[in-house]
Amino acid sequence: MNKENFKYIILDQRHPLTPVGFKYQRELFTFWRGYWNDILRSVGLQEEEMDPAEFYDQHKVTAILYKGSVVTMHLLSFVHRPQYASSPYLARFNEELKNHFLHSSINSFLTLQYLTYNSALKSAKEGPFRYLGMVMGTLSTLHKELENVDAVVSVTRKDLGVSNSLAKMNFQSIDGGQYNNTPVAFQISTDPKMYPHEEVASLVQYFWNNRIEINNPKTQSGEAA
Repeated sequence: MNKENFKYIILDQRHPLTPVGFKYQRELFTFWRGYWNDILRSVGLQEEEMDPAEFYDQHKVTAILYKGSVVTMHLLSFVHRPQYASSPYLARFNEELKNHFLHSSINSFLTLQYLTYNSALKSAKEGPFRYLGMVMGTLSTLHKELENVDAVVSVTRKDLGVSNSLAKMNFQSIDGGQYNNTPVAFQISTDPKMYPHEEVASLVQYFWNNRIEINNPKTQSGEAA
């Protein structure tokens, strides 16, 4: 497998878009909305459509590309204590999650949202294709230290076993009841670990060391079309 065929990109949406940033944003939004509209259909919400704000309001959009095509992507945002009571993210779920943060010593956290796959590549059985979720999930947790926040939180579907994967990465679960017609768990970690698999660790190290930060004023010279 030639790792040079892959790119791990980080699109920072907190700043005015550069031309390269706008190009990636448009492509990733189209990919994200199509995938998640299909998910809504699959759980019986035929009349629902993804709200574009769910994408554009995120602080970062991250993606792994293979020969220029999206393999998988993740949306990330950062929430700080003064925002807890009014946070749209916390308000989306039940009061138990909001109360957990309001009464904890956690003063800021990173949200992992909308893990998205290229369904045409998801069934492949080699390299990062085999471990899409674990590679992207681990990469996303590394933004905790990059942004200097206290914890990472994710809401995961229990029926697909995603919560079990995060448990292996030192996440604790709070029962989340139902969301979008599916059983979910709130998962929180103040010290997330690498997913325990040698190939995942190797790929995460490669992608992180070669990450391309797009639309970040500090690293714009490193942008790649």
